[in-house]
Amino acid sequence: MRDFREIVVKNGWWNPGWVERRRKYELWGNEVRFMSIDQAYKLRGRKRHVLFLNEANRFPYDAWQQLFMRTTDRIIMDWNPDAEDFWGYELVDNREDATLYRSSYKDNPFLPQTTIEAIESLKDHDPWYWQVFGLGERAANPAVIYRRWEVVKALPEALEDDQGRSRAPKFIGAGCDFGFSADPSAVVLIWDGLDGELYCEEIVYETRLTNPELAERILAELEKRGLPANADVICDSAEPKSIEEMRRAKVNARPCHKGADSIRQGIQIVQQFKLHLIGSENLQKELRSYRWSSDGAGRLTSKPVGGNDHAADALRYVVSWAKHSRFTGEYAIGSMRRNR
Repeated sequence: MRDFREIVVKNGWWNPGWVERRRKYELWGNEVRFMSIDQAYKLRGRKRHVLFLNEANRFPYDAWQQLFMRTTDRIIMDWNPDAEDFWGYELVDNREDATLYRSSYKDNPFLPQTTIEAIESLKDHDPWYWQVFGLGERAANPAVIYRRWEVVKALPEALEDDQGRSRAPKFIGAGCDFGFSADPSAVVLIWDGLDGELYCEEIVYETRLTNPELAERILAELEKRGLPANADVICDSAEPKSIEEMRRAKVNARPCHKGADSIRQGIQIVQQFKLHLIGSENLQKELRSYRWSSDGAGRLTSKPVGGNDHAADALRYVVSWAKHSRFTGEYAIGSMRRNR
């Protein structure tokens, strides 16, 4: 909206009656509306003639479908080619009425010289940034932590291995990362698939939930899916008070494994599996941006960049716990074994 207003003001078209909170603007008999992707209820709202998606690679495919069905004329999308698995590339390949234009900083006549010099300096010290932001070419970010994941519509009823044996995905448990005001509480369910595959479903991602409210939501979501009320819920062990409150609310809350280097080790365990995300829009967003940090010289470290990793942490808690747990028998994921 700020970019739009700046352009309109510079060209002398500004309407002083603009009300920012309404997020719409009248221009030459046209109505321009601004909408955030996290306002999912508006995706099913009124139709439009022209749709523009900014940073389209941050949009889940299901959101694109809802918007596509309600656009009658033309769709324009832009994105940085910083991920190889974006659904937009497949869309361009499969639709005769879709055209891909590749641009770079050289196509922008408004860039100041200082910005041009900064971009061109990437050529010598950061090949990936230069390829993406200098040349505008598609490339996966080497700093991204989780690469092997995809989005699926639903949990499959049955899985079949190479020998023709069939079984349903086996529920492992839930991971829970506590939050409240600034950070959301995040809960992710995990099922064991075949041959090193996991199915993941985000069921809670919300701020300002008290622990009793969070417990109530977890129990309701478990019941909705026909899962046992006493399912293992692996929680952040740094919050023993919250874990105890969850237990008093009838949730089978367990502390996750923590210790020296446990975050890196937990990430390495999750990286062994291909992840199938059932919807889980917030988890999708986190996995796209979850990256290794770099030192002062731009070299990658073994520490992730924190802050936007709540559902990713919940995922790590339960997978790491399941891999290491030994209780009344043996438990293993990714190998069709589960004896308890």
